[in-house]
Amino acid sequence: MNFRFLRRWVTRTAALIGMLGFIPNSADFIANSVGIIADLGNICDRFQTPYICERFKRTAETTPSQDAESYYNQGIMHSQQGEYEQALADYNKAIEIKPKYALAYYERGIVYRNQRKYEQALADYNKAIDLKPEYALAYYERGIVYRKQRKYEQALADYNKAIELKPKYALAYYERGVVYYNQRKYKQALADYNKAIDLKPEEYPYFYYDRGMINRFYRNVEKAISDFEKAADLYKQQANQKWYQNSLDRLKELRGN
Repeated sequence: MNFRFLRRWVTRTAALIGMLGFIPNSADFIANSVGIIADLGNICDRFQTPYICERFKRTAETTPSQDAESYYNQGIMHSQQGEYEQALADYNKAIEIKPKYALAYYERGIVYRNQRKYEQALADYNKAIDLKPEYALAYYERGIVYRKQRKYEQALADYNKAIELKPKYALAYYERGVVYYNQRKYKQALADYNKAIDLKPEEYPYFYYDRGMINRFYRNVEKAISDFEKAADLYKQQANQKWYQNSLDRLKELRGN
């Protein structure tokens, strides 16, 4: 990612929105800003860049909330900031305006999951799937809730469906692997972790960490060391000190020092 380019793009975009914001009830402004806010939100969510996230927050707050999409995007902004009650209010409003808004039900379900309100989360994921049966992300998220409730067979069914709909869905393979691991089906878990790593080799350090745990269980010491080294490297790049240290601790145990 070229962050200089990204910074220039965000600055120009924010300036454009600032100018268009002087036009009340502008259909073009609302249509364009919804897409822009979604782009900013995706960048903020993926890269957690303070400059981008701050611009995203300012932009979303100054966008007219006159349609369901605007409330939806404000909800995403609040959710990413951990402001869950504000996010819920926005998603509720979006759904009130647009009752068949599958994305809003899905995102509201994520907020409920983060609040550990699992039954409400399930209800929203169910609704999202009813409205959009081919929605792979909704099956994936519902699978996470089932896993947290230890309803492993239901979780597996949802991950299988997510993978059927989206065959290169690395996170779904990983989460299915977690379920297999919890069921002590280590060979199936290892196969899913391998697939997840093949699809996304540089983004998710916990893919390597969890595979390392299985390799350690099977006494594949060299493979386990390689996995924990890679996990440590990625956690360090992401400034995740806690799990970087956990990875180093596993390496010390394996090396006997």
